[in-house]
This record gives sequence, C-alpha cells and structure tokens, in this order.
Amino acid sequence: VDLRMSLVARGHGIGIVTPGAFADSRWRDAVEVIDCPDFKPQVRAWLLHRPPAGRLARPIALFRDALIDGLKVPMPLVS
Repeated sequence: VDLRMSLVARGHGIGIVTPGAFADSRWRDAVEVIDCPDFKPQVRAWLLHRPPAGRLARPIALFRDALIDGLKVPMPLVS
C-alpha cells in the first residue's frame, strides 16, 4: 500500500486503497480523495493449475466453488 500511495502522492497515477489502509498511510496528507459514486470495480479471477491435479483435485475444486460463490461469477470457471 505504501508504494501505491507514494506513487499517487508523487503524481504517478491514481490508486485504490481501503479506508483502513488510507487512514494508516503516512501518505494520506499528500493525496486527494475523490468521490466516485458511479465507480463499480469488478474482479476477474483465474484459477490455474497443472493437470492432472491428483490429490489436489478436491482442494482445488473446493477453492473454485468458494471463489465462484464469493465473487458471484456470472459465467462458470473452468479448472
């Protein structure tokens, strides 16, 4: 977080941080917070593994299912 915040403070782009990370950052007074009510960040996740998964097949499947549920992915992941 400090690297991102320092880059923003030096004019090298914009950054997205959690409120807690912002509050704890030594750079908080050097950046401007902007309100973006229409901003809707999206997460794209890829689950990659080497076939055959063998004994890791079940943990990989459980992780994939939890990821799908947690992100509410509209399209299925292929693993």
